Amino acid sequence: MTEDKKATRLSKAAREFNVGIQTIVDFLHKKGFDISTDPNNKIPPEAYLLILKEYSSDLNV
Repeated sequence: MTEDKKATRLSKAAREFNVGIQTIVDFLHKKGFDISTDPNNKIPPEAYLLILKEYSSDLNV
């Protein structure tokens, strides 16, 4: 079965990684993504992977 990568809502990513929405938005702006602070805004899969790499250590705590 092929796994499709879908956009993730900003609020879901913030909850998942236990960081603030503004923290994620600031990080993505530094990486070149133009994301607004709207919690319902969807972030692209490639941006989600960057967040995963940056904040995955927070998941283990």
